[in-house]
Amino acid sequence: MMLLSKNLDCCHLKIKITLFFATIFIILALIVITQGSLPCDGWVSSHISFLYSDTLTSVMKLISDINAMRESLALSLVFVMWLVYKKWYKEAKVYTTSLFLSIFAFASLKHLIARVRPESILVNAHNYSFPSGHSTMSMAMALGVYFVFANKTTQKPLLMSGAIFWAILVGLSRIYLNVHWCSDVLAGWSLGVVCAMIAQAIYKK
Repeated sequence: MMLLSKNLDCCHLKIKITLFFATIFIILALIVITQGSLPCDGWVSSHISFLYSDTLTSVMKLISDINAMRESLALSLVFVMWLVYKKWYKEAKVYTTSLFLSIFAFASLKHLIARVRPESILVNAHNYSFPSGHSTMSMAMALGVYFVFANKTTQKPLLMSGAIFWAILVGLSRIYLNVHWCSDVLAGWSLGVVCAMIAQAIYKK
C-alpha cells in the first residue's frame, strides 16, 4: 500500500508539473498572439549586443549548432541505436517519442503563430520564431536522457541538473545570437518539458 501510495503521489506530481508548464506555454502564446511580445523581448534584443565578443560568439554558435535539427537527429540516432544495443527498448521509445513530439509541436506552432524573428547580425535564421525549436528540442532531449538513466543511477539530482543546464545553455545561445525573442525561448523550454512528460507517461508501466 505504501508503494502504491508513493507511485500515486509521483504520478500526481508529474501531472502537476506537466499542467504547470503547459499553462506557462499557453500564457506566453496568448500574450504573443494578442499583444505581439513581452516587455522583456524588445529590451533584451536591443541590448544583447553589449555582451558580444569573438570568443563568446564562437561558443554560443557552437552550442546552437550542436542542437540544430540535423545535428540533433544524428546524435539522437546514435543514442537510440546504443539504447537498442543495450536492449533498453522502453527507454529508447521514451526518448524517441519525446524528441519527435517536440519537433511536431514546435514546427506546427511556428506556422500557426507565425511570429517574425528579431534581426540578427551574427547568424542567418529562417522560418518563424515562436516557439524556439532549439529550446523545445533541447529540453525534450535533455529530459529524455534523464528519463533513460533516472532509474539506473543514484545521482538523480546531478543527472537532472546536467540535463537542465544543457537545455538552458541552448536557449541562452539563441537569445545571445538574437535569432529568438526571450518569450520564444521560455515557451520552447516549457513546451519541451510538456513533450518529455507526455512521452514518459505514455510508456510508464
